[in-house]
Amino acid sequence: MFGIRMAFRHAKKERLWRRLNSHNDTHIAGARVNIDLITVGKGTYGVLDVDSTGNQGRLTIGAFCSIAPGVKFVLNNEHPLNYISTFPFKVKVTHEREVEALSKGGISVGDDVWIGANAIILDGVSIGRGAVIAAGAVVVKDVPAYAVVGGCPAKVIKMRFDDAQIALLSTIDFDKLTSEVIQSNIDLFYRPVEMINPLEIEALVQGCTNE
Repeated sequence: MFGIRMAFRHAKKERLWRRLNSHNDTHIAGARVNIDLITVGKGTYGVLDVDSTGNQGRLTIGAFCSIAPGVKFVLNNEHPLNYISTFPFKVKVTHEREVEALSKGGISVGDDVWIGANAIILDGVSIGRGAVIAAGAVVVKDVPAYAVVGGCPAKVIKMRFDDAQIALLSTIDFDKLTSEVIQSNIDLFYRPVEMINPLEIEALVQGCTNE
């Protein structure tokens, strides 16, 4: 019976989420996900599995991100490390509180980020645009833009591009990319960056501005 109720709640919340997020292709992992804490940009796809006890911090995900199966975002679940114990006595023993978990400031994911299967993103982390999170990585600290990170804890494996290329790509506002602009420049998105003339990026940016 409990399982049926949870499935019904999940379906109801999923319908609401999709009404609010017709600009992307994301879905929520279950009825316990607090959709009030989540903001997702256009074009992004994947299932959002967000484990949150409190409601202080938010999860913000940019435009055109790729979220693989099994990714988990851990939000508002921190325990104090400078007390005698990390155990929530006022919740579990004296029942003075319903929640004691703390936030480290929420999670921010920039535009055009690819998060691999079964990666875990912890509270307080900011992931820069264009970054790649390897499958199974546990991200405990900020990730630079266009970095590839992996491992537990996740560390930078390499940068996708050099500084000049990153500066050039950073002029693109993914939130302003429309279907028309993408279709008009589709071949540009399927070419190695080193083979792209900066003027082509400039034209793409100008096209976004004119829309």
